[in-house]
Amino acid sequence: MNASSRFPTRRAAAIAIPAALGLLAGSPGRLQAIPNQIGVGFINLAGMHFEDFAALPATWQPGARLKATWEPWKAPEITDTRVELSRLTVPATIFGLPAAEVTVQRIDDLPVRFDAVFQPARGATLADLERTLRRNLATWSDDTATDHYRAGAARLVVTPRPASGDLVVTFTPAPPAR
Repeated sequence: MNASSRFPTRRAAAIAIPAALGLLAGSPGRLQAIPNQIGVGFINLAGMHFEDFAALPATWQPGARLKATWEPWKAPEITDTRVELSRLTVPATIFGLPAAEVTVQRIDDLPVRFDAVFQPARGATLADLERTLRRNLATWSDDTATDHYRAGAARLVVTPRPASGDLVVTFTPAPPAR
């Protein structure tokens, strides 16, 4: 069967094909066509997942440009006046989980640390979150030592914080491979 036998007129074909693909205005499929590409999260602005950005050697170079949008931030635990702290202003899904907050610490325009804070989903425990995050990290990581993970140019440490009910994944530059 060819296109001319399925569509009696060119006009019908011009309407039927985009409608089937959900591309006509008002079509419910229009906004659901590529759900991971809709919005303004980190992946949309940076063109990559946050964890892949952190694993790039260029991320850890002096003067490295941060991807997506960041704002100056203050935290009481940062007392070193040399540290410039910034917070990611857009949502980020990291290792398949939504991060509650992502910050970067830089000294003299050199990124020295990224912290991603995760909170358990409603009905989940901190232990559930840690188990899921460690499983996802192990899949992504090149090295899954008991106290850290490593991929590309990044070393990651997972730190549960029971007092605040959250968990922090800290990204730092990986030491040279032996």
